Amino acid sequence: MANTAPTPKAVALVLLPATVLMLAFAFFYVGAFHDPTPHHVPIAVVGPPAVAAQLNRLPGAPLDARPVSSRADALSQIDNREVYGAYEPAANRLFVASAANRATAVALEQTFNLIAAAQNRPAVQVTDVKPLPPKDPNGTAAFYAVVA
Repeated sequence: MANTAPTPKAVALVLLPATVLMLAFAFFYVGAFHDPTPHHVPIAVVGPPAVAAQLNRLPGAPLDARPVSSRADALSQIDNREVYGAYEPAANRLFVASAANRATAVALEQTFNLIAAAQNRPAVQVTDVKPLPPKDPNGTAAFYAVVA
């Protein structure tokens, strides 16, 4: 009977590329997502242009704030994916669309809560106008289906 066991070289030719891909995936995934911070995130600001200008001067430039004249305009920009969120300072409300990008929605909430804390104001009230589906609350099902 002939020996049908794989040779060490054959095993290495299969395992080495798979191991390299696995390590590369882990390296880039951890590198990209270990400490995400917002940079120039487009957001509508319902109110005076001075408020948007003040938000654009925040250290690290987390926001690209754009003044709009009404809440309806802001929500329309979210629907059209022109912005990731909208801030209404007079009502202390933040509108986000987690279905567009959950990480960005969370980052916006954290950013505005840091601003509120620095000004001794209450935490911002968040309304998710485009929530993720209840069966995929983190929005990762499609990503992991592709990776698998």
